[in-house]
Amino acid sequence: MIYSENILSKTGEKIPLFTDKKPMHSKYNPHAERISENAREGFYLIGGIGGSYHLESLLNQLGGESFVLAVEADRESLDFSLGSGVTTKVKNDERIQFCTLDELPYLLKQLYLPVLYSSFYFLAQRSWEDHAGNAAESIKKAVEDTLPSISADYSVQAHFGKQWQGNIIKNLSRVTDCPAPFIPSGKTACVIAAGPSLDRSIGKLKEELDSCVVFCTDTACQILRKHSVEPDYIVSIDCQKLSLEHFMQPASSTGGKKATVILDLGSSPDIAKFVESQGHKVYFTSSLHPLSKMASEEFNLPLVRNGSGTVAIAACDIARLCGAKKIRLYGADFSYSGGKAYARGTYLDSIYGRESGRTCSSETFFSSLMFRTELRECRPLFSADLENPRTSDVLDSYSNALCSWAEENSYKHERDCLILKGQAESGLPDQKNLDGGKFLLELGKKVKELTVKSTGELKKDKYFYGLLPYLAWQKNMLNDEKVSIFEHLKL
Repeated sequence: MIYSENILSKTGEKIPLFTDKKPMHSKYNPHAERISENAREGFYLIGGIGGSYHLESLLNQLGGESFVLAVEADRESLDFSLGSGVTTKVKNDERIQFCTLDELPYLLKQLYLPVLYSSFYFLAQRSWEDHAGNAAESIKKAVEDTLPSISADYSVQAHFGKQWQGNIIKNLSRVTDCPAPFIPSGKTACVIAAGPSLDRSIGKLKEELDSCVVFCTDTACQILRKHSVEPDYIVSIDCQKLSLEHFMQPASSTGGKKATVILDLGSSPDIAKFVESQGHKVYFTSSLHPLSKMASEEFNLPLVRNGSGTVAIAACDIARLCGAKKIRLYGADFSYSGGKAYARGTYLDSIYGRESGRTCSSETFFSSLMFRTELRECRPLFSADLENPRTSDVLDSYSNALCSWAEENSYKHERDCLILKGQAESGLPDQKNLDGGKFLLELGKKVKELTVKSTGELKKDKYFYGLLPYLAWQKNMLNDEKVSIFEHLKL
């Protein structure tokens, strides 16, 4: 608690005192206080609430397309400000929200939408900054830790937003009856990735096929088929058409068995079209993409978490949703080994082989792939006995994401296995044929209604959030900050 009590200013307003009895605002005319003389539209993070006179003046300078997140040092200080300091006018303004320092990282991710606010500002009330200890520095640290992930997420949306939306809309028309993925009692879920260690471990997998259910990532699909192994399920989440290359190898000659292909709604619709023509069943899942998530809630499609967008984690999460008590990992190296990026037999072997020549061999292409970022020595968590393993920041992030996923879902890591220490999931629903047209008609109707809503109303509308990735792409393409969010919605 950084405040002690309130006193009255010369003009009769309440002024909070800090614990050393010094006032936060002017004793003579607190309404004259300004935290910014020339405030521009954008997202404002303000350190210090107190009597809120600085917040009131800031809101008076801003229009309807701005937002203010005001932070207090702790819960007691926030309760004091809200109970006796913050003016009714400020409290009732939909452009502001209050929080404590502990709540800041979460709320920043929820409230700061780069597609909606072109600029970000951090300002601290001067007296508060002097009396709140290290709170201002802690706010800066929270911003430094949080904004890069928001920025990275926005960059991905700006690149893939249009493709995701188009894929989701097209795939909704392809959802047909399909039995749910299933793990019989007593069987182990095996998740197959395409790391270099798969060259050695695939023999062990073939010995254990009768006792396991195989969830194969799309990158490893061709490898298994070249070893005459047809997986039970193939998982693919990438939105790009290039991912179709993973499926071009014919199904294995193993008694006519055909894997069920599990696709994210945002996957390329060309994959669903092709694998269905080859006699495969297709089972759709949803990611956290807001439009995909809306559709999943409407049609009872399972929500699959894929960590940082990694297909191996998506496969693990599908196995979890099927009730897997034990998940054995193959090829989940998240590292390069012996100068190799992948096990033998991926679609890259075919592509690089076709382009290989005397002056630029396939080894040159693989080397460019591996050394595009700085590499360093490592000790992989999910694979052993790798030859001279090397990793990068990106590969490290994938490994860490799988560790975080395991911890969040009560799986304990033991060598190449993840062992469930909590309650198993009850299983996935069978997929039913749906009418995606009705959902899309309603979407079109709701998008038209968004163009006449206020910024505050937009942030409460699920249909607006459903469009955010597409709007990020559109805003990036136009590259004109003068175009308002409402003009983007009309477009």
